Amino acid sequence: MRGEFGYDIMFVAALMKSFSSAVSTHFGFVVGTILPMVFIGVALGLGFYRLIDDPETLPLLLSVGCFMAGIPACICPIPFTIVLMITFSFQLGAYQATPIFVAAISSHLTTCGCGLLLKLLRL
Repeated sequence: MRGEFGYDIMFVAALMKSFSSAVSTHFGFVVGTILPMVFIGVALGLGFYRLIDDPETLPLLLSVGCFMAGIPACICPIPFTIVLMITFSFQLGAYQATPIFVAAISSHLTTCGCGLLLKLLRL
């Protein structure tokens, strides 16, 4: 385990990245929206992979890919673009990209909603 980061370091890195992005934005610095969230997703995915520590149960690419797509997709209204970015970056096929697609769409619909509930309540 020497030279490897544990899950606690990954969770702290994700927390500190979100904190530093918020402080930088608050003080007027120009901070991107998507790439800091991609980093937070990678750190959280790697942290959960290290926490579970069983490649049979949770493969590394699945953990990192789903968190990498889910975190930015909950804020930005571009879940398809995020999924395509991850799929083409890692050169994934349809079988490997399906859970990443589900993670991005469910994250986006959970936070932003699809408008169905509001339509039903207006009737």
